[in-house]
Amino acid sequence: MSHLEELSNVLRGVLSTDNVKRNNAERMLTQALNKNPQNLLKSTLQLLRKSKEPSVRTLCAVLLRKNITRGEPMIFLQMSEDVQNLFKLELLKAIAEENTSIVRSNISDTVAELAKPLLFRQEWPQLISFLGQAMRSNVVPIRYTAYDIIGKIADESPDALNHCFENMVKALPNGLNDSSLKVQSGALVASAMIIQGLDVDSKQAKGLEFLLVPMLKVFQRIFNSRDDGLQSKAVKAFVDIATDHATFFRSSIDDLARLMSRCGQNRELEPGVRNSCLEVLVSTCSCAGTMARKSEVLMKEATLLALKLMLETSDDPDWVNRDNRDDIGQEENSMVEHGELSMDRLALGLGGKKMSKVVFPLIGQLVGSADWKMRRAGLMALSQVGEVMEYKTIPTQKVAEFLRDPHPRVRFAAANCMGQLSNDFAPMLQNQTHAIVIPELMRLVVDNRFPRVQTHAAAALFNYVENANEDIIDNYVDDLIPALLKVLQNASGPVQEQLLTTIACVSGTSPKKFLRHYETVMRLVMSVLRMPSTKKTEKLRARAMECVSYIGMGVGKERFRDHANELIEIFKRQMQCGWSSDDTTKQYMLQAWARIATIMKAEFMPYMQYVIPHVFDAASKSVDIKMGTKLDGSFVLGITSELEEKATACSMLCSFASNVKEGYYPFVEKTLEVMLPLMSYGLHEEIKAYAISIMPDLIGATKIGVLERKVSPEFLFKVFRAITEKLVNCMKAESNTDILMTIMHGFQNTISEAGPIGKKCFTQQQLAAVGFTLLKLISKSQDYIYKLEQNARCKDADEELIEEMKEKALNEEELMFMVADCIGTLIRTQGTAFLPVFEELGQSIGKMLKSSSVSLQKYGVFIIDDLIEYIGPDASRFFPAIIPSLCKFAMDMNPELQQAALYGLGVCAEKGGEGFDRYTKDAIKVIIGAIERNRKIEAGHKGMTSATDNAISAFGKFIKYRASCMDVKRGVYLWINQLPIKEDIQEAKSVYSLLCELTHKEGKLIFGENMANLPQELAEKMRGILVGIRKFPNNVLTALNSALPPAVLTEMARIIKG
Repeated sequence: MSHLEELSNVLRGVLSTDNVKRNNAERMLTQALNKNPQNLLKSTLQLLRKSKEPSVRTLCAVLLRKNITRGEPMIFLQMSEDVQNLFKLELLKAIAEENTSIVRSNISDTVAELAKPLLFRQEWPQLISFLGQAMRSNVVPIRYTAYDIIGKIADESPDALNHCFENMVKALPNGLNDSSLKVQSGALVASAMIIQGLDVDSKQAKGLEFLLVPMLKVFQRIFNSRDDGLQSKAVKAFVDIATDHATFFRSSIDDLARLMSRCGQNRELEPGVRNSCLEVLVSTCSCAGTMARKSEVLMKEATLLALKLMLETSDDPDWVNRDNRDDIGQEENSMVEHGELSMDRLALGLGGKKMSKVVFPLIGQLVGSADWKMRRAGLMALSQVGEVMEYKTIPTQKVAEFLRDPHPRVRFAAANCMGQLSNDFAPMLQNQTHAIVIPELMRLVVDNRFPRVQTHAAAALFNYVENANEDIIDNYVDDLIPALLKVLQNASGPVQEQLLTTIACVSGTSPKKFLRHYETVMRLVMSVLRMPSTKKTEKLRARAMECVSYIGMGVGKERFRDHANELIEIFKRQMQCGWSSDDTTKQYMLQAWARIATIMKAEFMPYMQYVIPHVFDAASKSVDIKMGTKLDGSFVLGITSELEEKATACSMLCSFASNVKEGYYPFVEKTLEVMLPLMSYGLHEEIKAYAISIMPDLIGATKIGVLERKVSPEFLFKVFRAITEKLVNCMKAESNTDILMTIMHGFQNTISEAGPIGKKCFTQQQLAAVGFTLLKLISKSQDYIYKLEQNARCKDADEELIEEMKEKALNEEELMFMVADCIGTLIRTQGTAFLPVFEELGQSIGKMLKSSSVSLQKYGVFIIDDLIEYIGPDASRFFPAIIPSLCKFAMDMNPELQQAALYGLGVCAEKGGEGFDRYTKDAIKVIIGAIERNRKIEAGHKGMTSATDNAISAFGKFIKYRASCMDVKRGVYLWINQLPIKEDIQEAKSVYSLLCELTHKEGKLIFGENMANLPQELAEKMRGILVGIRKFPNNVLTALNSALPPAVLTEMARIIKG
């Protein structure tokens, strides 16, 4: 038997339905690949060309595709040049000579796979020639295959086509106008793949806009053909463009919208295809909102199609008795779900102002219909779009009326809508509607004829109560709890589960009023937990665990303590028995443990041994990444239950470390082992955030643990170094602004928690590296803000985009502030050890001060302020470089920059030592100039009054700390004449404390007896200010009373009386 016959038999075995034969064949194939992959692939190529069996040829093509580019270097490049050339030649011949479409398609997959690396290196020119000839072939399948290969290469490796881009583009119009619809389809997909692989703003992308009209025509012809396969490929091509390059549609956006809407409304098409038509429009609105908002047609057609799909709900008489969870993801509900999700995405993409004009008239028509499906769709649509609307535009009273609709599914939708609006517009909605909504929701909750509506009404009540103010819910507790308990005792399944959660919510929102019902509720809930654990009771017991732990958080440790002990014993017994793989109880129980730890604090320590091993297991468990399928048929990363469990476990570790405090020391090492790697976890941002957030608590627990046990601090140093090194690496790698803020918060708290220990853990080189990393982050943020400002000024910018850019810029400004604050924390904790580092950073900080960006100047000044404040006279060697900048910015027209500089001058006066004496005269002159200038313009300049307050405060510090360098009497007169402080409460405390001290210490010397030395006008102003202090907010008075000795306060009172 020849080697080809042997290989053919093995491949037949792989295709066998007999498990034993198939397993043996797969094992033999794997062994051959591992032993000599080159020989196997050469034999596979030969068999591909010689076998008479299509199934064997197909498997040969698949085997080649999966393995030819495998390895490093890839197997193909390990072959001799002659063999490589043979592969190139025979694969192209195989396409040309193959008569079976499925085999040809798999061969084209193999060619595309090999072409990606070879074309990029320009090592397969024969393929380019072949494709050119194939596109001009008289044979339809060959023409189609040429475009198919181009599309597959462009999809995954667009750069591979760079050197032949122009030739490929020139061939696309011919394909789009081909006599064969199948070839047109191939050219359409190839065009889409090339377009989506280009940079949005590139000349190449703009040069392809001429393809859009012929592409739309092909799309129309395909949908007229009723070929499901071609329809699916065509609409997916448009989805890909909408997702990655939506602005490509700009020139024919209205035509696109009408075409997709018309096809999406065609009930003869497959649900997945109809969903994808909507997806094209929704992705366009989401990814190119500015462009979309300029097309009234697009906004209307997208909204209309979403609503149309929401009407495709079945009239199932058993619906009211089924669990809502059982319907999610079912094929018959896919269009309804996709329509509802699309309404939410459209609202977020288009914004409330534009969306309200389009959607509210349509919703009004729907809810006014006699058809229950329309009323249901209208209410569900409102629940999806409400969050972006203004509260005054939401018809809350009308929604409440639908809670009494004759059709149960409309009542369900009304409850859903009210629950969502309760989240979106809390507490305004609750404040205005509670007298109507709470009784109406309770009427649905007690109506046991429609269990599904009952459950959803209870869930809506949960949302409503959770987001309401305590004083409102206090009025209803005595009616709600008995009624909910009565329903709970007579209901079953999902109704009972939701009622437990709702009861827990009431206890959390109104804990004082709930106390009178505490024993009754706990007796019932604990009886559920004492029930044997069976499949039937599993979900109810899980919700009872959740309920009882939330109740504990509401009523507090002292009231909950007795039940907590019994609850923990129940949990311990359950954990000893274990769980089945699909038991939901485990997750609920672990989360309940975390809540109990929050309640019990240090008293929870003895129970940590029972729960934390399970939490460590869940947090460290590797997660299988699953590719899910979207409603449009494309693949997406699935957020699996395992990933959610991992996130929950990480949040629990944070809770334990935060609440148990020093008692957490025994678990620090294991926690670091689990959580350090997760600080750069790429699959779930919450997991990353939890891992970062726990680090300061680990430092705190370790520090106390080391001190209490009187052991070597080396472990503490080790923990600190590991955490800070990882945090700095995360700073360098992270691009998400929100996560970077979490990192900054974690880093700052870690440094603060460690305190002086940090001095022993950082070398000068390491400190400098950290400093440069932080400064680079400030610079990157400023670059991003500049880009946002450019986007806001672009010709397409509308009100929504400008507002979006402003919000992002403010977010980035907050990050810059946090970074600068982190540098300040380093200076504070490192003290004089930071001075050599500052010398290294000086050039970079100098660039910030000289920058044209006010933000960079401001944060540079912040760093200087912190240096002087926390290091004091030892920082004076930098004064020649930094004092001129402070004096310059103290007169700046930007109030925030001016305020920072004035604060810095005040700090110099207080803590700059003798080295600052020679700058005193000029600094005072600048401060007085700033005050006088600001007083003239502050009425028309927002924020300038606060800057003036800081200038007055700084001047006061010169009087207090630099008296030897100035004419104090004249200075005090000038200072008093600038009072009062108008806005800045913090500076008011400082200024008025000093004023009171002066009236006591230097009062007679400067002011004379009963202020006789003061001009009459100034004396009256002085008395008026002292009287006015008593009218200041309590926090200022409290600060003064606690800061000043009784003798000063007595003197102050005497002067007031005159």
